[in-house]
Amino acid sequence: MAAGGRYKIEARLGVGGMGEVFRARLVGAEGFSRLVALKRMAPALSEDERFASMFISEARIAAMLAHPNIVAVFDFDRDDDGCLFLAMELVDGADLRRLLDLAERAAAPIPPALAAFSCAEVLRALAHAHDLTHEGKPLLIVHRDVSPHNVFLSRSGAVKLGDFGIAKASAAAMVSPSQAIKGKLCYMAPEQARGLALDGRADIYAVGIMLYELLTGTRPYEGQSAAETLAQVLRGGAVPPCGRAPGIPGDLSTLTMRLLATDRDDRPATAGEALAALRACACFPIDGEVKLARWVRGLLDERESPAREATETMADVAPMPSRIRLPRRFLAMLASLAVLSVAAAVVAWRLPARGSQPQLAPPVQKSAPRFPAVEEPTADPDRALTTSVPETVASLPVVTSSRVAKNESVPVAGILLVQATPWAHVEVDGEDWGPTPVRRPLPAGKHVVRMRNDELLRKDSRTVHIKPGREKRIDLDWK
Repeated sequence: MAAGGRYKIEARLGVGGMGEVFRARLVGAEGFSRLVALKRMAPALSEDERFASMFISEARIAAMLAHPNIVAVFDFDRDDDGCLFLAMELVDGADLRRLLDLAERAAAPIPPALAAFSCAEVLRALAHAHDLTHEGKPLLIVHRDVSPHNVFLSRSGAVKLGDFGIAKASAAAMVSPSQAIKGKLCYMAPEQARGLALDGRADIYAVGIMLYELLTGTRPYEGQSAAETLAQVLRGGAVPPCGRAPGIPGDLSTLTMRLLATDRDDRPATAGEALAALRACACFPIDGEVKLARWVRGLLDERESPAREATETMADVAPMPSRIRLPRRFLAMLASLAVLSVAAAVVAWRLPARGSQPQLAPPVQKSAPRFPAVEEPTADPDRALTTSVPETVASLPVVTSSRVAKNESVPVAGILLVQATPWAHVEVDGEDWGPTPVRRPLPAGKHVVRMRNDELLRKDSRTVHIKPGREKRIDLDWK
């Protein structure tokens, strides 16, 4: 991707049905630079005249939204391939969906007080957008796609709502209503699912669904199929949060049910009214930003350890690394075992058995070493990053018989390649690998690979066997 030479792409952050998101650097005169997030629309959407017209119109409005709880839009244009793109504020953190996935795996759910604070910050963003005027006239902005995927939490505890206007542009380019509601059905207000004219109360409903999910770990409506989920949304009657999970304050549970009322007249009239009601709940924290920052950093720092970051840099490199990070005590044990093995082989070769001719020691089968799990040392992480196998150990030959063979590298890992059409989010052994295509080294043995596409409501899980020095490939066709 090239964007007129103004942006230097550094990494791809994600991919979805509408396009891709990149971390990029805006380069200016006199050494000026700024990190941004570039959202590049898919070629098919960029070529759609209705989508392009709506995208440009909505991007202009989104650029007018200047608020601490809204992801800022700096620029929009077409790249050298003709694809539309937005240059946006890059949030140092993660979207709420990813954080919820990490919290589930770490058994560290978001506390009710922080759930209330996070949704209150989203309502602050919506209140600003809903009330925005231009030259004295209300713009009547409705987000239409409030969901955990579009809510970003930073390491400093900031909460920001993104993707204003993109949902409306997308709806203008859809072929059928079924396509329009495929991805975010669970967060869609009943009047939106019916195709009625919308106002800010549709966004308030989506905040209610999101708050329900944060409090209980489940969504109020989620059937076995899209049709079943849609029927539940239109019918209403969800179980209150306090009936789903213990420890949910009664006033917070009651307000949640009010936010997601099926009849929009039963919801708070404005985002500002909903915000005031949420802040009035007894559990609402005074220092919410500080506590939220601690929760976010705890999840991201555990997942994005130096070991994981080092692994991710090798994701697109086929050769296996020659330097292996191992704990010091394990290296010492490995060196001792290697020296003892060589000594034993030499002794067996030199000493003949009583009453017989000298016999060579039986050959040792060459295979990948199998080591017990050893925890990485945490006292000095910088040292762990630079630890490698000592030269005295690395130079020891592999013993294949009584005589020492020449140095031969023994592969201890293979490669896993996962590809999907149109795309899938990949997890391997509970670790988030991000969107397809992904290609990384894996230790030899069995691994559980989970793939999902939330927009298509598709998922798959497989157990793969990685062989040393071999590549295992998974191809999914979810057209």
